Amino acid sequence: MFLNDRIVGETPCDVVVQQRKGDYNIYAFKAVKEDYKPARKAFKEQLYYQTVDDVVPEAVHFDLEKRKIYKIHMTSVPSGAVVLLNGEVIGETPFTAIIKERIGSCRTFEFVATKDGYLQVKKELKEFAPQKNGAVFEFPETMHFDLVKQR
Repeated sequence: MFLNDRIVGETPCDVVVQQRKGDYNIYAFKAVKEDYKPARKAFKEQLYYQTVDDVVPEAVHFDLEKRKIYKIHMTSVPSGAVVLLNGEVIGETPFTAIIKERIGSCRTFEFVATKDGYLQVKKELKEFAPQKNGAVFEFPETMHFDLVKQR
């Protein structure tokens, strides 16, 4: 749990919110938990004579939303290819790769399948933000690599 970008504890917790100097202060609470989307609530003094007691409720509650998990079934011909994602080994075909939703900038995913005696195969996915026309980025349910023997 954060208050104005300072860690104040783990939930449930009691926090004494100190009056800030000046007028029109903002008191911003943020809840962060692994595998969940961060949540934020802010309370602002609207009038110069208001205090923290006037704007911050006695209890602040967050309902955190779990991040999505995407599963991609990886296969290859021949099977037994090692698959790397952005340079890190994630499994050997056939297997199911698990990718977690992330908040923030869009990502590029470079999948590379390698097997001794075969040329490596690269596939790239570029995540994009939701579009005005309603299009959203979706991971494929399967990804297949056809490996070619080296000469």
